[in-house]
Amino acid sequence: MDTKTVWSIIFGLLNHVLAWILPLVYVAVEYSFFVETTLGRITFLGIVSGLIAFRFFMHRLKSVAESGYGISREVAREARFILPVLITLALLYVIQANVANLVHVLIVVLLLNVPASLFRVLSYRLSRRYDNDTAPKRTFDMLQEKQKMQK
Repeated sequence: MDTKTVWSIIFGLLNHVLAWILPLVYVAVEYSFFVETTLGRITFLGIVSGLIAFRFFMHRLKSVAESGYGISREVAREARFILPVLITLALLYVIQANVANLVHVLIVVLLLNVPASLFRVLSYRLSRRYDNDTAPKRTFDMLQEKQKMQK
């Protein structure tokens, strides 16, 4: 393994640590007192179940909006538009009311994701995926250069 690949892996790991591992640790520390109670566990499982159900519901709406017909297609399109709007409004209300100190959690998560994006770009630039993405352009440029030399 060359040093470029090693640095790509290191930057990728730093990206993951800053983007979601440290925020999860912060949330676990911040809300551990609540999650340790029975009501907290039930609430957590309810939130996870709700998110999974919402994901499947949105996928079903997408398939109806793309391949449905008549009024069902239009209702699915409008539902795919209005549901995220309603969820955004609900989140804004929760943030404004600062329910369960959610503002602090969001600030920490957003601040940790700023340097994570830098590491994500550095990891991509040093990865083989970047080499594969830019290989056609390099080949094209090399062929153009050879054609110029032959003329």
